[in-house]
Amino acid sequence: MTLFNEILNRVVLICSYVFSSLTRFQVFIGYKKAHFGIADYYEHKGIPQSHIIHNEKRSVAMLDYDNFRPDDIILFTYIKSGTHFTRDVITSIYKEKGIQVSSCFFELNVPTFLTPSDKTIKATGPLAHLDRAPSPRIFTTHLSWDLLPPKVRDCKVKVVHCSRNPKDVVCSMFEFLRRPGVLLSYISFDQFLDWFTQGNVLYGSYFDFVRSWYPHRNNSNVLHIQYEGMKKDLELSVRRLAKFIDIELSQEQIDRVVYDNTFKNKKKEKGDYHAMYRRGQSGAWRNDLSEEQIQRMDRWIEREMKGLDEFHLLFD
Repeated sequence: MTLFNEILNRVVLICSYVFSSLTRFQVFIGYKKAHFGIADYYEHKGIPQSHIIHNEKRSVAMLDYDNFRPDDIILFTYIKSGTHFTRDVITSIYKEKGIQVSSCFFELNVPTFLTPSDKTIKATGPLAHLDRAPSPRIFTTHLSWDLLPPKVRDCKVKVVHCSRNPKDVVCSMFEFLRRPGVLLSYISFDQFLDWFTQGNVLYGSYFDFVRSWYPHRNNSNVLHIQYEGMKKDLELSVRRLAKFIDIELSQEQIDRVVYDNTFKNKKKEKGDYHAMYRRGQSGAWRNDLSEEQIQRMDRWIEREMKGLDEFHLLFD
């Protein structure tokens, strides 16, 4: 971890707090709309989003995006479900072969993330940054299956779906969204939990997202992994991911990927102030939720799991 990166992460954290305060003020004076505690709120195809982090034009353009390449990968996750962890593991697998991966977001305001841009490629429009990114590319999205581009839904692009149990998701999501001011700071966790079980949060219902993917779980182009499973046996997950993206690794290479992606090492690499690496735990909900909140979520999960017999939640 370099001193520069440490300073940069601290600056980002300070800026996020300043931005959060400005957002709350703009909501207070009526300049920005808030709904269900989401500042600068709007909907895309019925899915709650926020202009603070989302780009409406990109979300719309994504519906018809067609410029996929043979080695593209879609990382398809509900928010706070191991997205960055999974992406970093895939990136490490490619790194073992000396290959640099382009990591791109579909619907976010930030067009690229650690992604080189090929200025020789002529591209225009809201998703031009995707076309300028060199291969291989990993596209990340938290939007539901029915909002993915046609070629993805037609089994022509590889999709990695990482899921995480909703008890950990709601705890992580609450803390994460308050940092940039997407979730207004005066909203209590108990209120957020109610909205979460109602589907009135950023990206909508957790189980609607799962149900959108569920009929396609056995598609030849889809690999489903679980955050809890990766935490329990990362080596097995590395093997599954490498096989899915057609990369052969030696045992030595697998060991390096596993070592590099332990939370301790990622935290050291990214720095203590990195927003995406807060605790890296599975099962932290046991300390974050009250007994009453656990019972409330248990009733909700039991009700929503009907019809999802092959979708098994893991609670470490």
